[in-house]
Amino acid sequence: MASLYIYKKGYYEIQYHCRSTGKRPKIRLGINTERESQRIYEKIEDLINAKNNGIAISDECLTWLKKIIDSKLFAKLSKLGLTGTLSIKKYKDLETFLNEYIDTRIKSYKQSTTKNLRTAANLLLAFFGNKKNISEITQADGEIFHHHLISKEYAPSTISRAMRRAITFFKFAQKSKFVLDNPFSGIKLPKQTNPDRMQFIDQATIQKVIDHCPSTQWKLIVCLARVGGLRIPSELVGLTWECIHWDKNTMTVLSPKTEHIKGGKSREVPLFPEIRNLLQETLKHATDGEKMIFPKIFTVTNLRRGLTRIIENAGVPVWEKLFQNLRASRATELANAYPAAQIKSWLGNLPDNIETEPHKALVDSARILGHSPKVSNEHYQLNLQENLQRVLSEPCLNIDPNAATRK
Repeated sequence: MASLYIYKKGYYEIQYHCRSTGKRPKIRLGINTERESQRIYEKIEDLINAKNNGIAISDECLTWLKKIIDSKLFAKLSKLGLTGTLSIKKYKDLETFLNEYIDTRIKSYKQSTTKNLRTAANLLLAFFGNKKNISEITQADGEIFHHHLISKEYAPSTISRAMRRAITFFKFAQKSKFVLDNPFSGIKLPKQTNPDRMQFIDQATIQKVIDHCPSTQWKLIVCLARVGGLRIPSELVGLTWECIHWDKNTMTVLSPKTEHIKGGKSREVPLFPEIRNLLQETLKHATDGEKMIFPKIFTVTNLRRGLTRIIENAGVPVWEKLFQNLRASRATELANAYPAAQIKSWLGNLPDNIETEPHKALVDSARILGHSPKVSNEHYQLNLQENLQRVLSEPCLNIDPNAATRK
């Protein structure tokens, strides 16, 4: 039981019996009005009852505690163990929190990931201000921020990425006890994919582009993207001549994007005839002792600008997501001819919504055997040697590596 009474100067105080220690702690409210003191007394009595009887704090009391989280009274209740697992740490400001979050992860994240986190952090700072205390950001503020991004007419995928990173930031803030609730959770977000920017680049179009490439290396870059399905530029950087297995008709492609996933560090890609011919021509002109196939290309190299000029010179309309759509186009072609698991082993991933005959057959077989298509892909589908032989015998482009290149 707890008692409410007046101590000196007319202020109210609560004293109660702590069953676990046998002591009778006092809680001074710092309030001299009976009505307000009585209201707080009822809440604290419920907290005392919850602790003494080992039961959960009621939702009503939790709501009240969250409202007084920054007060001296909450600190007193927390010290006495009456707030359960509810606790809070004050943090300097939003800018400090975001900078420390990103800076402590620079060594473990890819450069592009860090850059994207910075972009999301800058959007938050521009809206809330650098000195905003993160414990003061409410769920209402999270919704207002979401509508702010919409009003700025950002693409739905951009808004989705920014909001998801904000959720990630504040999940860590929750774990660190800087905030109680994630102000950005529970908001319905658009998909990160934008169908309007997706385009199938057919073989006739890419043939024109390759014919207008200014060098064999550029032909090889475009061919690796459209025929090999490589991620550009990240998967070009690690390509060495040791990665090319002429006798097996395959090449080992290192994948920085998926290296943190078990089995995702590298994959074996068929040496499609178009790629093999261009590689042989590139090798003829390679510097003696040079190990890298693309020694002048780095992860920060901007190849989009060069490809844009080539496409314009070919008289072809420039498509969006230049290299991503080349990779997606190859994935789509292969999906119409080969099992999904086989394509995944070559390209490193799969479109989520393949609607082709091989995929439908996979769905049917999975249903008959009593597991999902995902499980079938991961545990039952076999990659056959004859698939490699068949894909190597079916070139999709007619490339002459010895043909004169156009300036």
